[in-house]
Amino acid sequence: MVVVKVVVPLDSLEGLESEVAEHFGRAPYFALVELEGGEARVEFFENPRRLGRPPGAYVAEMGVDYVAI
Repeated sequence: MVVVKVVVPLDSLEGLESEVAEHFGRAPYFALVELEGGEARVEFFENPRRLGRPPGAYVAEMGVDYVAI
């Protein structure tokens, strides 16, 4: 089965009710959505910029296929 990974920048951390952020690099949180065989898994994480890592490079290392902006 093919797994498609999508990252969504978020302004809030309220599960599936989280608000989508307008600016990828400044979003305080992200959702990683993995789609496989008609099912979706969602994980939430803080922007790695707070740890000194550029978010674009971080999600690229995760093997993300798409970024929703």
